[in-house]
Amino acid sequence: MLALAGYTKIQELYSNGKIIVLRAESIALRKMVIIKMLVDEYPDQKSIARLKHEYNLLNSIKTPGIVQAYAIEKHEHRYALILEDIPD
Repeated sequence: MLALAGYTKIQELYSNGKIIVLRAESIALRKMVIIKMLVDEYPDQKSIARLKHEYNLLNSIKTPGIVQAYAIEKHEHRYALILEDIPD
């Protein structure tokens, strides 16, 4: 199981070889979040730029029903997009 500093109750939801999507509890935010993380330990600049673009795009849209992007974090050498978890 993947361990990430600042997160507990980590659960894998999806993986495709390029990204892994996790649900976890953020200790800082005190709520469940979705973590979209690049799989490569040393991702290329294009992959990092794509993740940052997604973050900026989500932050520019303030509409009910659109997931909120909380942060981009670096865990060791991997980049992760931290997103709002919308309960079922």
